[in-house]
Amino acid sequence: MRSIFLFAVQCAVAACQSPQTSDELKQAGKIHLHALALSAKLENSLDSLGQTTTVPPDSLAAWKRELKAWEENLVEVPGLEPEHDHDHEGHDHQHAAPPNITDADMLNVQKEALRQLQALEIRIPNNR
Repeated sequence: MRSIFLFAVQCAVAACQSPQTSDELKQAGKIHLHALALSAKLENSLDSLGQTTTVPPDSLAAWKRELKAWEENLVEVPGLEPEHDHDHEGHDHQHAAPPNITDADMLNVQKEALRQLQALEIRIPNNR
């Protein structure tokens, strides 16, 4: 009976311990946060460009659609959710749930998301 009790206590302690976050997942989180900051900057730039007549409306609308699609497809990094907030300027940015992938793959997903956003950044005038 005592061994069953000790086993139950060990299982409870193990369940309560938070898993260690890998270096890859930490780096993925940093990239994710960097991408979020860049997307906010781009959103502000697009809003500012909308106040001018120097940018064709079709281009502005296309860039806004591309940014919105990027935000909708952004994948959350596991363990990062409580550490950052996506509500800003009246927008609620909900991301896709984290897929069940390795930490290395999550890092690659975040790198690709940032690369896509940087490709958009290059096309938006007066943004550098």
